[in-house]
Amino acid sequence: MKWLEEFKIAIIEENEKQIKELIDKMPSFEKLEHMQEAFSLISEATKVINSKKEKIQKDMNRLKKAKSFLNSQYSKSSYEILS
Repeated sequence: MKWLEEFKIAIIEENEKQIKELIDKMPSFEKLEHMQEAFSLISEATKVINSKKEKIQKDMNRLKKAKSFLNSQYSKSSYEILS
């Protein structure tokens, strides 16, 4: 089934946009085997998306810490100039 193949590729490529589009246009499956495969693939897609979400959250936390550090350094140097 073409949809299943496209979905597998989207998961391998970790292409969230394609995963979402394919889920939005998921066909009705006539065979139990295809339904089970789709279920397994959707579970994998969920793992991929959650993994990316966690990575983005970690990156955001690092950026916040860096920004805070830079702001504190800027404040110190501004204070030193005024002293």
